Amino acid sequence: MQQGQLDISALYPDFAWQNIDAIADRGTALEELQALKWIAVERVTDDLLAAVRRNNMAANVGVGHYHLTGTPDCTCNSGALPAGLSTYRGVKAEMKRCQLSTSLKRLHVSNLYVYSKVDYTDLDILVKDNGYQYTITVPTITAGKNDVYSLLNMLPIVSEGKSIEFLIDIVNYPDLCVVKQFCPCSMKSGQLPYNLLTFDGYSYKTGKGLKMAGIVAEIGTVCNYGNLLCLFAGNGTKSAAYLILYKMGELIAEKTLTTQRINPFVIFGREDAEEKRAKYNALYTEKYNDILRGLKNTLSQTDQDCITCKGTRILTNV
Repeated sequence: MQQGQLDISALYPDFAWQNIDAIADRGTALEELQALKWIAVERVTDDLLAAVRRNNMAANVGVGHYHLTGTPDCTCNSGALPAGLSTYRGVKAEMKRCQLSTSLKRLHVSNLYVYSKVDYTDLDILVKDNGYQYTITVPTITAGKNDVYSLLNMLPIVSEGKSIEFLIDIVNYPDLCVVKQFCPCSMKSGQLPYNLLTFDGYSYKTGKGLKMAGIVAEIGTVCNYGNLLCLFAGNGTKSAAYLILYKMGELIAEKTLTTQRINPFVIFGREDAEEKRAKYNALYTEKYNDILRGLKNTLSQTDQDCITCKGTRILTNV
């Protein structure tokens, strides 16, 4: 079943698992094929990015502005916890006017801080992102400002969903500073490209001065051009899938020619591999150029925050 999920046999009529096994140096034939698949994805993405650069397309200048979700006040008391409400408090950023299938724009949490009145051995932050949730455990919280990314030696978070949430259980951590949310203005008609909301234990609300516990995030938007392939895959055709499969066919043939393995398939299959490499390279180039001829139509369906078309002529050479 797992092997069948890598559906390349329809594209590659003479595909056989024993042939992949003969050239594999990453373990099993399945592991080798999976590795070649990700190499193919990377190379196709690089080719598409090169096309965007050649065709004089650029990111919108409105992307990349960052705002803090609130300001801490460590002199203020949070008050008694109302009965019947969740014990969690936190903040949420949610993209506006954005369909993920037609946009490269993503939420970027460039900095994440915890403000506390006392020391804690550690502190748990519940993160909800793109339908998934996980807990970040931050060690050695001290009174004052704590830089989460620095304490954990982790990279800033780029969400792959339309929203991201950060929540803290105030029963477990009752002595965090109160954070007051504010809603700053920005470039587009006085509106941020995302909504900023505070969870009060009952529902999410938006507005200046709402209170949450301890956590401050610095949030903006970035263009994740690594998702360019997904943008093409979401246009209702199988063009992107064929690009990957043709590139895999070329890589399999190339691996046959360059492997250090010595066996009958490698020794006697070189001429056949040369023909297949040329064949799949030609098919890839033809499909790639077809996609680029429709590049403007595909990109015109995006929200234009990440790619702006400045010209009318599409260059199609790989």
